[in-house]
Amino acid sequence: MYIVAAYSHSLHAELVVSEIERFGISPDNILAIPLDRKDEQLMLIDTMHYSDGHSLVDLAMVLGTVFMLLGSIYGFVLPLGPIIWGLIGLVAGGGLGYVLKWVWLKRKGYALGGTKGQAELFIMIRCDDSQESGLEDICWHHHALGIGKLKT
Repeated sequence: MYIVAAYSHSLHAELVVSEIERFGISPDNILAIPLDRKDEQLMLIDTMHYSDGHSLVDLAMVLGTVFMLLGSIYGFVLPLGPIIWGLIGLVAGGGLGYVLKWVWLKRKGYALGGTKGQAELFIMIRCDDSQESGLEDICWHHHALGIGKLKT
């Protein structure tokens, strides 16, 4: 039987290997496979074929619409008129929304191709059927992102 556990690169991945060895599994039956990550920059607009869920223009469009509406409403009492103030509001709201979303995503770690919480390391363990539940408990205890089992 094989047990495969997915981990992010952390101390937990190192600890689970040492605890599995203390559980009685020889190092020859443990395989750790690190994944290469593709660093991607944020897309300006999500397309039909690629969407990472972190488009930069969604908040820009919302704030641009709101500021355009407010500029058009208050433009009746301001000099230059409602059309000019509506366009000024559209540009100001769009720019503000773009900057706010960019800062928020950069702070969350997505601007550098952020893949927080995603698997970066797979640990495959060959074991007997009797050791399955103990090894599974060890993997869950050390914060595995997911566990798969293959009976041979």
